[in-house]
Amino acid sequence: VLPIENGEIDLAESVADNILLNIPIKVLTAEEEAGQGFVSGNNWQIMTEEEYQAQQAVKKEESSPFAGLQGLFDGDE
Repeated sequence: VLPIENGEIDLAESVADNILLNIPIKVLTAEEEAGQGFVSGNNWQIMTEEEYQAQQAVKKEESSPFAGLQGLFDGDE
C-alpha cells in the first residue's frame, strides 16, 4: 500500500523494498548449484535435509539403550 501525501506518491520506499527483495540470500557457485563442491571444514560439512535426517536416525539407533545388545547372539553358539 502506497500512502498518498499532499497529492503525491513517494516511490522511494517501494523501490528500496523491491531492490532488497531481489538480492539473493544464498550466493552459490555453478558447482554448488549442481550439488557438487559444497565446502566443508574441520568437523563440519554442508548437507541436505535428507542427509541430516538419515544421520539423526543413525544417531538415535546408536544411543538406544538396547544398542549394546546388538551382536549378543551372533557368532558360534
